[in-house]
Amino acid sequence: MKYKDATPQPLRDFIYERNIKEYGDPLRPTFEWLIEEGRTFEQIVNSAPKFNPSIDGVLAPFEEWLRSQ
Repeated sequence: MKYKDATPQPLRDFIYERNIKEYGDPLRPTFEWLIEEGRTFEQIVNSAPKFNPSIDGVLAPFEEWLRSQ
């Protein structure tokens, strides 16, 4: 939450909207979502502290999204 709160608007809105579409939650994939996707408890725990290496791909549509607002 600390870093999401530090993210400037409207980028934060874009991220929340994307997360809702992708995971059904504005902040992150939920534990339930991860289990439904077939992740094991060990995989979930081990991935929790990791940074998303494909963040550039996640944020690539931001400019287009911003223009549509």
